[in-house]
Formats: sequence, C-alpha cells, structure tokens
Amino acid sequence: MDDSQDERDNFDDLDLDDFGAETVSKSIGHSSTPSAKQRTDAVEALTRAWRNEKVSPEILQFASAPVSVLEEAVRERTEQLQRGGKVEWTLQMQSWYQQDCDRIKFLLNSYRRARIFKIQRWFLHLQANTDARRALSEGEQIFLNKYRSLRMGHLNTTVLSHLPSKYRTLGSDGLFASAASASTTKAAGQDQEDQNADKLLAQGPSQQKFVIIRVLEDIGTIQLKGMDDEVNLKKGCSYIITYGSVADLIKENRAELI
Repeated sequence: MDDSQDERDNFDDLDLDDFGAETVSKSIGHSSTPSAKQRTDAVEALTRAWRNEKVSPEILQFASAPVSVLEEAVRERTEQLQRGGKVEWTLQMQSWYQQDCDRIKFLLNSYRRARIFKIQRWFLHLQANTDARRALSEGEQIFLNKYRSLRMGHLNTTVLSHLPSKYRTLGSDGLFASAASASTTKAAGQDQEDQNADKLLAQGPSQQKFVIIRVLEDIGTIQLKGMDDEVNLKKGCSYIITYGSVADLIKENRAELI
C-alpha cells in the first residue's frame, strides 16, 4: 500500500469519538444522574453555544458543563431503552423517549462538527497561538495535534519533498512554537519572505466580520473596535455589528449570535 493510501486511512481515523465523551466521566461521573431541570438548562445552554459557534469566526470556549450533563443524560436514557424501558412505559412512550434522545445526540454532534470545522480550518493558527488553544477541550487538543501532523506530513510527502531544499519549509521552524506576530524575534538569516509566510500561515479568523447579535441584558454604550463610532446596546434588541466589537460580550453570555 502506498503512502497516500496510508494517509487517507489515517484521516478516516479522525472521528468524533476521538473527543466525544471524555468530559462525562471527568465532570459528572456515572453515579450522578442529571435532574430534569439540569437537562433542560443544559439543552438551552448548548443550543446557544451551538448557534454562537456556527456564526462566530473564531472558535469559542468549549461548553464543558452542558456537554457533560447531556452526555450523561443520553447514556442513562440509552441504557434504559436497551433494557426495554421502565415497567410503566408503553411502546409509544419508548418511542417518544428515543426521539428525545436522538434530538440531544443531534445537538451534541452538530456542536462538535462546528468546532471540528474550525479546528481543521485554523489548525496552524491554533497550533501557534496558546491563548486560542485554551478554548479547546482535552480531546480537541489531541485531535488538533493528530490533524496537524497528518496534514503537514501529507504536504511534505506530496509537495515539499519534491522541491529544492531551500523551499522545503513553511516559513520558520518556530511557526508552531510562537504566535507568529510582527514582534516575534526571528532566527538569524531568515529572510523577509519567511517572515511573511509565518504570518500568513498562522493568521487567525478576521475580527472584522459582520455578525447579527441579540443583546441579553442592558449593556450601554460601547466603542466599535477600530472605529470612532459608539453604539448603545439595549436588552432584547438586535444589531448588525463587527464581531471584534462584541466578542467579549458573546463570551460572557451577555449577548448571543443569531
């Protein structure tokens, strides 16, 4: 089997299961069964986190608490259904509980896929930026390292290894060890083209993307990032605004993306 086939097989191994349920045993434990209110609150919190994740240009902090609650709820309900349900359950009730379980699984998987897409798209930026990596769960960190290794290995095998030696690197060797900012000290002898390559490859998502937000509490007047203008954010109102101007409000759950 050739190297390219091996790489395709390795890519197939990068599954949702790589970072699916590790939060459950760490945050809840099987002996703690979520209450009905906990499940309801978790669904609401994860739905908001999913919407924010789909619209936000950057990857947001992993919603470990609601994910843990819902993972445990799905595990418990699945075990009940596999045993045939409780004595008082009718076939119709079992069907309803199965549909409810499937809806929660859909929400969990959709949330993870939204984050997978960003990890794959911004893997160079995440690898070079310690602050950005803090938003990932432990499993997502493992996924990022595996994905980067496979992508760079594939690029080296198919392209870089066939180039003259002086063109076989993507910028400096320190690309994955630093934030690749303009102030980063470069190794002696590195030319301007390598510096530009570092910044190009490790750049993150744009903060100037326009988004629609719904304000969840009265915030007052804020300064628009990069502008002289101000805007007064009122509870219940929606605004079209640059993401960078409200990124902190989104992360603090004072506003949500729609």
